[in-house]
Amino acid sequence: MKEKAETQYHAPALEKGLDILELLAQSPQPLSTQAIAEQIGRKTNEMYRMLMVLRDRGYVSMDDSGSRYQLTLKMFEMAHRFPPTKRLVQAALPRMEELCHEISQSCHLSVARPGHLLVVAQYENPDKMGFGLRLGAKIDICGSGSGAVMLAFLDEQRRERILAASDATQQEVDRTRALFDPIRQQGYHVGPSPQVQGLTNISFPVYGVHDVIEAVITIPYLTLIPEAMHREVPSIDRCREQLGELADALTLAIGGRLPASTTS
Repeated sequence: MKEKAETQYHAPALEKGLDILELLAQSPQPLSTQAIAEQIGRKTNEMYRMLMVLRDRGYVSMDDSGSRYQLTLKMFEMAHRFPPTKRLVQAALPRMEELCHEISQSCHLSVARPGHLLVVAQYENPDKMGFGLRLGAKIDICGSGSGAVMLAFLDEQRRERILAASDATQQEVDRTRALFDPIRQQGYHVGPSPQVQGLTNISFPVYGVHDVIEAVITIPYLTLIPEAMHREVPSIDRCREQLGELADALTLAIGGRLPASTTS
């Protein structure tokens, strides 16, 4: 695994405040000033001043005993003022546009819904021909590379709920399940489209917090003939590499965390 990059800038007071918030978010019960100081490795008087500010701003409150601190719902409320899907789409679109212009292929981003995937962002191949899915399209969960990647990285309970709500046949489900191990080992999927001849699906997961998959980004790679196009046509391998970089960048842009295997 790569070494964690050194922080270029430091804001000690801000860092202490964030340390407190992260600690309280992980703690199953309220904590005293002394307990917070000990777990963070700071002096009690430093923590006391920070806690007073956080309490005045409404981020923490005292429990019934009046001696221990707990998080309020303020951060939760702030996060929900900006819906996750909206944040995801806003982060994705400029990156997708840049990628599509570089590789002359289309790209789409999809999220899980009961029984299917939903295309929430897409960018068409800027060239004269290509293949793409329209915004709002429903993708068969067991008839696409996107669906296989989503199912492979979901927890078992959610995966089974989505499959139960789909109209996939048992044969389609079994065929998709057979892809899970290779997808998990590689971290992505590259394979022929189950629905369109001559199309290769290149799909990568996009992660949120706690390594949980939030979306799948896909290039439906259409094989073009360089001689007919009168220019170089980016290969599947090149598109795979660039899509993988985009997926990682998008994960980080939405505050997600990359699995350890992708940083080694």
